Amino acid sequence: NWRLRLNDDQNNINGKLLSWTMTFEPSYGVTYQWSPAGGLSCTDCPNPIATPPVSALYTVTATDSYGCTATDDVQVNIGAIAAGITITQPILCNGQKATILANAPGNNTYLWNTGQTTATLSNLSAGTYTVTITSVGAFCTSSASVTITEPSELLATASPNDVTCFGLSTGTAAVYPSGGVGPYSYVWNNAMTTDSISNLLPGTYTVTITDNNGCTEISSMQVFEPALLQIVTALNRQPSCFGGSDGQLTTYALGGTTPFDFVWNTGQVNQGITSITAGTYTVTATDGNGCSAVKTETVTEPPLLTGLATPIAVKCFGKNNGSLQIQGSGGTPQYVASWTGPNGFVGNGLNINSLFAGQYQATLTDSKGCIHTLTATVTEPPLLVLNMPAVSDTVCFMGNNGTATVQNAGGTSPYKYLWSAGSQTTQTATGLATNQYQVTVTDANGCTATSETFIHELQELNAHAETAPPGCHDGLDGTGFIQSIFYGAVPANVNDFTYRWNTAPPQFTQSVTGLQGGKTYTITATDALGCTATTTVQVANPLELETSITGNGDVKCFGESTGWASAKAVGGTAPYTWFWNGGISPADSLAQGLAAGTYRVTITDANGCPGTSTVTIGQPSELRVSLQPIHVGCFGESTGSAKATGSGGVNPYQYLWESGATTTSIANLAAGTYRITISDFNGCITPGNVTVEQPAEPVSGTATMQPPKCHGGFDGRIFLTGLGGTAPYRYALDNKPANGSPVQIGIPAGFYTPRIIDANGCDFELSPIEVTQPEALEVDLGPDFAILYGEDTQLFAEVGNAQGPVSYAWNPADSTWLSCMDCINPAVYSLAFTRFFGITVSDSLGCRATDMVRIAVEKPRKVFVPTGFTPNGDFNNDLLLVHGQSTSKVLDFKIFDRWGEMVFQLQDFTFNDDTKGWDGNFRGQPCDPGVYVWTLEVEYVDGEKEVFKGNTTLIR
Repeated sequence: NWRLRLNDDQNNINGKLLSWTMTFEPSYGVTYQWSPAGGLSCTDCPNPIATPPVSALYTVTATDSYGCTATDDVQVNIGAIAAGITITQPILCNGQKATILANAPGNNTYLWNTGQTTATLSNLSAGTYTVTITSVGAFCTSSASVTITEPSELLATASPNDVTCFGLSTGTAAVYPSGGVGPYSYVWNNAMTTDSISNLLPGTYTVTITDNNGCTEISSMQVFEPALLQIVTALNRQPSCFGGSDGQLTTYALGGTTPFDFVWNTGQVNQGITSITAGTYTVTATDGNGCSAVKTETVTEPPLLTGLATPIAVKCFGKNNGSLQIQGSGGTPQYVASWTGPNGFVGNGLNINSLFAGQYQATLTDSKGCIHTLTATVTEPPLLVLNMPAVSDTVCFMGNNGTATVQNAGGTSPYKYLWSAGSQTTQTATGLATNQYQVTVTDANGCTATSETFIHELQELNAHAETAPPGCHDGLDGTGFIQSIFYGAVPANVNDFTYRWNTAPPQFTQSVTGLQGGKTYTITATDALGCTATTTVQVANPLELETSITGNGDVKCFGESTGWASAKAVGGTAPYTWFWNGGISPADSLAQGLAAGTYRVTITDANGCPGTSTVTIGQPSELRVSLQPIHVGCFGESTGSAKATGSGGVNPYQYLWESGATTTSIANLAAGTYRITISDFNGCITPGNVTVEQPAEPVSGTATMQPPKCHGGFDGRIFLTGLGGTAPYRYALDNKPANGSPVQIGIPAGFYTPRIIDANGCDFELSPIEVTQPEALEVDLGPDFAILYGEDTQLFAEVGNAQGPVSYAWNPADSTWLSCMDCINPAVYSLAFTRFFGITVSDSLGCRATDMVRIAVEKPRKVFVPTGFTPNGDFNNDLLLVHGQSTSKVLDFKIFDRWGEMVFQLQDFTFNDDTKGWDGNFRGQPCDPGVYVWTLEVEYVDGEKEVFKGNTTLIR
């Protein structure tokens, strides 16, 4: 420690020290001398390493260049090492490994009897382990031992007992542990927790045994059960014949546990029983464990042997083509049969043939000798006999509708018939003409019989008729009658016949009325046998009365009665009378003063026979005039016209307007009514008038506007309303083409002159109208600005003239630097380079505005280390600190003395940390005042690195 005392020339110590300096010799230095020398690494260095074999006191003397000295001492004590071993992981279960830890204070080395040199040993088996611990530097040693024990292996002995009978739960299982560390606990796979379990079904049982150390052993055992005890029938033999007693049953046992005992419900105790009848038998088998099984067996017997003899009759009376067939049933197939019959007949076989009618006996025997007897009768049909008259029928002349029927008896139905007439095959032959006929009848067995008959024919039938004519031509009052009928030349009684006249409707009497003159009629007469005679007759017809129209004239003008007509008659019987419909008088051949229409004249002759003719009196169609006006287009003008068109009457037409014009059309008309008269070729006339109209009012209109939603927009509208004139209207702005929409859209702000044009082209121009617009939507991000690299900032958007809520959209849209993309003032984070940010704002009307701002990112490289510091403990400038940008960090800060020895190093810290700096000491001792060199490696926030160098002065 230095102390400075100053006196003035009066030896006055009072005053104020303004400044002072002290200069050392450039060769200033300090030397050191330690003693005693034993155990020291050096005796002339400032910091020797002391390793004395025993505790010792060391003294150091320091001498500077000026000969000044100072001394100090230090006691170095050698202490004993307290060594021990801890078993950190003991062996709890047989086969596990242990871990041990050697314990000693200080910095030591370790040597185990296994040769390992770490404080901790792991994966150790049971045994004794010794460690020698040596302190580093002092070479003090100590030893310790530990013994690791291991339990014996945990084992289990399984003892299962099987189920006695199939399906029971009489099994047991037990386990006997040994080894490990008792006591033991048990957990079975059926949740039981004792060393033995009972009432078990067959299956695998597993138990987990846990000793007191938690070691486990798993033992499995199988509990079996015998197979299901069953009785199997080895032989079930039925009695040979129905009702016999030579049956037999034999059984044996399967499954269970031998030996087996058998007991039958008959009292027998063998596996089988013999000499039994059909019936139900029960046997009980018991095995060596007392398990039993019962089986019931039914011994059947063959059904009663029976037979059915089926005779097949003799087909024809007196023949020997019958047969017999036996169908055996019951007993035991196969069957054989022996026969006896009439006339000493004997035979063998289930089927016998060529038999005469009669009774037969059979003996039926099955394959086991069982016998059954039966009787059967073979029958034959009666003799086939036919019956038919000599003459079967009578037919008309040349007729073929005769019939013949044969009656038969005997034989076997059904029967077949065959006639000599056309190969007919029914019992009755039909459609027969006169002739001799033969029939052959065959029964179902092919037996036949024949018979004959004859068909008789009558002579030809003829008829004669007479008629009387009607009064008028084609009249319907003629008459007729049948005069006579003959069979050949023999007359017949006309009352014995029925008749049919082909009148409409038909008449069925001998005499008829209502016959038409000039028409031919057919009459059919039919006798009791249905034989017919047909004749025709024509009715005479008087001359026809014929009438005709000899002339007529039409009406000249529509609706008048100026027509006429004349008629005449030919034929019939004069004189004639005349009648015109409509009561025209006089009633003669000429009718006058007729209106248009159809007229009928009726002429009647002396016999009252009428004749009619019709005539049509025509007239021209009604004379009409059709007037078509063309109305005045615009109010107050004379642009109308009218056109007349004649129709009806008789061409040509003449026209006369009230103005004197004789043309079909007149023009240049103002609104009003105009009259015309038209006449045709026959002098018929008709008047007419036409009205030329004009719009009720001149065309006019109104206009209103809707401004664009946004400043500079093109969505303004002008609403036009047409008035007066003639709808519909068309609309136009300025000199643009007109359209039919009263709403003009897509209008920007400005002045416009609307026009309204009606359907007639009348044009009305409105006063100019101004389309206004709102103030422009504005957004301002302010001027461009700069930030430091890695510095955060914020953007501020100022919006003006917005309508309603405003939405915000920042760009670039995928920016990762902005805190939000749709807010008004987003924060900007970790911007690494200069870039532009833009915003688009939209108000509730859809108006948009944009702005852009440039943020420049500056990357300053400023590092500062003071040129001097005073580590004197006054808490002012005591540390040599590193200053710079706070977002950067110091990778390496080194300080060297003037001999190049590094006296300080600090790595990986941030700038401006007032705890990270050099305190002027080296190895715990203050360094001498003087100039020191520093080096500094810096990493900036953008990853770039830079090395700085400089010097500083340590002042004390």
